[in-house]
This record gives sequence, structure tokens and C-alpha cells, in this order.
Amino acid sequence: MIGLKIRILQIFKFLFFFLLLVLQISIYSEGYCQKSDSFISDSLLSVKLQLKGIAAGRIGDFEKALSNFEQLYQIRKKLYGTESYRLGPPLTNMGIQYKNLGDIDKAIEVYQKAASLYIKEFGKDYPGLGTVYSNLGIIYGLNGDNIKALEYQKYAYLVLKKDSVTTQKRSIDMAFPARESGAITENQAKNAKVTTL
Repeated sequence: MIGLKIRILQIFKFLFFFLLLVLQISIYSEGYCQKSDSFISDSLLSVKLQLKGIAAGRIGDFEKALSNFEQLYQIRKKLYGTESYRLGPPLTNMGIQYKNLGDIDKAIEVYQKAASLYIKEFGKDYPGLGTVYSNLGIIYGLNGDNIKALEYQKYAYLVLKKDSVTTQKRSIDMAFPARESGAITENQAKNAKVTTL
């Protein structure tokens, strides 16, 4: 009898959290349902494309990863418009894949597009910009522009340090790669100016 009561409580607990999740999804997707008759299937397709892109990138199939992220970008562009901040994550992931494929100019282009969408929606202190700026710093470093790479890494640090959760998870020595390679001096690393897009 006690086992049955516990089982019934577990079922009610599961149903409660499931309904809470559905409610949260519907709240965060305001406007989405107006543009799409199949919210659930579109959401599941987006998640599927995101996960497939990440998995393909991790095993080195950068073309397949890029294809998945481009499809995700097109879906979100259709649903939210060309100026939505929701395009930022697929653009950032596309930038990673372009870098992996050696197309540095295209990577810079999509990172800068993601940054401009985030700034437009959230302002210059949005933590998501830290990741974009850090990735831009890496790209410029790979391209041999170590001063610009350091500037972006410093800006990434300034944005990320305002977000205590992200900062606690990361330890950034922005100048380490450039100093270690001899591309810049210790003095240049200290005096690099922070730029904005």
C-alpha cells in the first residue's frame, strides 16, 4: 500500500514538472505560435538540427555540421525575421564551422552579424557577446592579426566578467597565446585597446 502511494506521488510529480515545462516553453515562445502552426514540431526540428550539428562538428565532419546550422538559421530566420537575436546561436555555430573549414572571412562575417543582433536586442553587456568576441579573437589570432585578437579577447573578458556565473566557469588569460608565440610583447598585451563593433 505504501509503495502504491509513493508510485502515485511520483506520477503526479512527473506530470506537474512536465506541465510546468510546457508552460515555460509557451511563455518563452511568445510570438512564435503566431508564426507557426506546429510549434512543437518546429521546436523539435530546431533541437534536432542543433544536436546533429554539434555531433558532426565534434567528429570532424564540418561540412555536415555547417549544413545543419545553416538549416537551423533558415528556420529561425523564417520564424523570427532577419533581425532577431534568436539567429545568434546558429550564426555563432556557423562561424565555428567556417573557421574549422578555413574560411576565415566568412567566419568573421557571421560572428559580426551575431554580435550586432545581440547588441541590438540586449545591449553591449550581454554575456552571449563574450563568446562571440572570444571566437573573433581566436579567428583574428589564426589570421595573424594578434593585436586585434587581443583586443577582442579583452572585450570578451570585460563582458564575461560582468556575468558571475560564466566568469566562475572560465579562466581567461587573453594574451597567453600571443605572448607565448612571441607575436606580441608583454607591454603590448597590457596596452591593447578594447574596441567595439
